[in-house]
Amino acid sequence: MAVSGFRITGIEARRHRRSGRPQQVRIDHNTTVLSIRTTGKERATVEYRYTVTYGGLGMIQLDGEITYASGDGGTAQEVQELWEREHKMPDGAAEEVHNAILSQGSFEVFVLARKLNLPPPVKVEVPQVKFQKGKGKTSGSTAGPEVA
Repeated sequence: MAVSGFRITGIEARRHRRSGRPQQVRIDHNTTVLSIRTTGKERATVEYRYTVTYGGLGMIQLDGEITYASGDGGTAQEVQELWEREHKMPDGAAEEVHNAILSQGSFEVFVLARKLNLPPPVKVEVPQVKFQKGKGKTSGSTAGPEVA
């Protein structure tokens, strides 16, 4: 992967109203590239903003930087030049950068959302143990689950 060095430089998190009855909340994610500057022939620093909004319930915003190294999306110099001309990135580079921001930033947002009593920004499935309740004889062991 051509993206590394995820770093957060600023956090803003707010809850707008108190918890009431549980309701459906629309959660929107937005990643924005703020600037790109080369730090060498093959590397560039990408400043980003990752915002998660919870409708009127609240918002969480992360500002930061990641390092982009030349890969399938073009050289770092080409990426910066295109950004300066058109405020666009080559598709391959944009895909890598935005996916890295989403994957790394979601963990940070998850922790902040929990502290503000907001819903998690992504669906989390926790493994569950289920016991069968049967009538009559059971075949096999009736012992509980094994815990390591």
